[in-house]
Amino acid sequence: MRQEAVLFAEAWDSGASAWSTQRPEAYADDLAAATHLAAATARSNRSMSEQDPAEQLPPAAEAHCRYFAEWEDMKLRYALSVDQT
Repeated sequence: MRQEAVLFAEAWDSGASAWSTQRPEAYADDLAAATHLAAATARSNRSMSEQDPAEQLPPAAEAHCRYFAEWEDMKLRYALSVDQT
């Protein structure tokens, strides 16, 4: 399985719900964001659910900086909101 830096459920809550019909597909198929995809087990993917970095970080501490950087990049590229947490 793969896991995106900003899971779609979180993106939806952050503004994707207002996107045109084509925009969610473009988000999911964004090849420029290929670096934002990480291998993840089904269990890991489910456990992240709609959570953001304030609620759940990757288990490997050495991955935290990369995760935050990818999260920020996706949020900025798609003009998604970020809460204060």
